[in-house]
Amino acid sequence: MDLDHEVVEAEIGAALTMGRASAGRLIGLGMALRTRLHATREAMARGDLDMYRVRLIDDATANVGDERIGEVEHQLLEQVLALPRSGGTGLTGRRLTNAANRIIARLDPAGVRAKREKAQADRFVGVGAAEDGMCRILGSLPAAQGRAFDARLRELANTVCPKDLRTYEQRRADGLSALIDGVGFVQCESGRVDCGQDSRIAATARKPLVHLIMLDSTLAGGDEPAYLDGYGIVDAAHARDIAAAADVEPLRAPSAVVPTTYRPGAVLDTWMRVLAGGCEWLHCGVAAWNTDLDHHRPFDHADPAAGGPTVAGNMTAYCRNHHRLKHSGHWTVTADGGIELIAPTGHRYRPRSSGLLGVGRSDAGGRDHDAGSDHVAGSGHVADGGALRRTCE
Repeated sequence: MDLDHEVVEAEIGAALTMGRASAGRLIGLGMALRTRLHATREAMARGDLDMYRVRLIDDATANVGDERIGEVEHQLLEQVLALPRSGGTGLTGRRLTNAANRIIARLDPAGVRAKREKAQADRFVGVGAAEDGMCRILGSLPAAQGRAFDARLRELANTVCPKDLRTYEQRRADGLSALIDGVGFVQCESGRVDCGQDSRIAATARKPLVHLIMLDSTLAGGDEPAYLDGYGIVDAAHARDIAAAADVEPLRAPSAVVPTTYRPGAVLDTWMRVLAGGCEWLHCGVAAWNTDLDHHRPFDHADPAAGGPTVAGNMTAYCRNHHRLKHSGHWTVTADGGIELIAPTGHRYRPRSSGLLGVGRSDAGGRDHDAGSDHVAGSGHVADGGALRRTCE
């Protein structure tokens, strides 16, 4: 770093009351907007982009070469700005990052693959001392292994009875100890004589379920990227590597016959999660298979045919927290051609469902595609006519 850069860092830090590192990051963002992200700078100047999303765009495109940055930025801004212009809520957070990664993987699959192989070669796990008799674990693992590890901890944390006194985070930590000890469950600490934990639970050798969604064309050797639930975009070659050691199932559209059951069947359940792409609340990043499928119009248990059917057009995916919030009465949810959230203040928001393959409700014409429709996100948007594939590891 030259002296001129340090002088500017010091000036900006003094003027904006920030340290050297923060000033340096701000300078880096300014240089990117001046030299690489011209359209992003213009959108920010018009007031179409806030600083939060500008930073996301800069971070997501930091490794894109100069020869491709213009096309990547153009395609990304088409998606980021489309919804705000039509009255909706545009891409933010993980959805924006996923959109950028999908575009980059399409335009430069060889480059993405080379970077992934380098990152995999640098994988590690480290354990270091922390304060108060604790330690910290830090590591970098291939995406599928990381998701399997996360799923196993989640599974172990939920082996206790509902009266266990620990938090979910504490039970996950204890689940890691159970893995180290070779135990297949977390010992319940409810202290109740009526504890419902099955003491006969034994260690299992099965793999946790990890969901990878891809097109048939990707499985056959194409370059369209896939989506690893709970992680994000993976390049096509990586997806095929994962699929080679996993069970591959075709993703089918639900039947046109409206079910009379409250819980969706396996086909509709999977279809809904692919369509939603995760929790459909504003800016929430909870993974699709960690959400609850909620009926918009309540299901009529006394007379299922009377209303509130268990079909895609009447269901929304919410994480447990936002599911509770939706039913708390503080927010109003409408679903005429899309999902609209009305805050207690009266402000209206139309969140965007990104879908696990970049095609969600918002791109497929809102919510007017119940079971059996050929316009549901996915099958109606596969250019080569192939089906979607769900790979379970």
